[in-house]
Amino acid sequence: MSIGKISEFNIRTDNWRLYIERLEQYFVVNKIEKDMYVPTLITVVGAECYELLVNLCTPKKPRTMGFSELTTIESVILKGA
Repeated sequence: MSIGKISEFNIRTDNWRLYIERLEQYFVVNKIEKDMYVPTLITVVGAECYELLVNLCTPKKPRTMGFSELTTIESVILKGA
């Protein structure tokens, strides 16, 4: 059973940097191994954010990239979001 809950990221109203900070704390409290960071991110961000992520990563697939790389790619587009 996991501790806490991470809601989907709302592209229009949420702050990406703060969302990732919360997600990193979720990893800590739930003892999520580093090899599960990307699958967890992909699972929790929601459909709209995942679609943006896929578009930003093309021609790569998000699942083949590192967590830091993915969170940086998103932050380029979502500055101040």
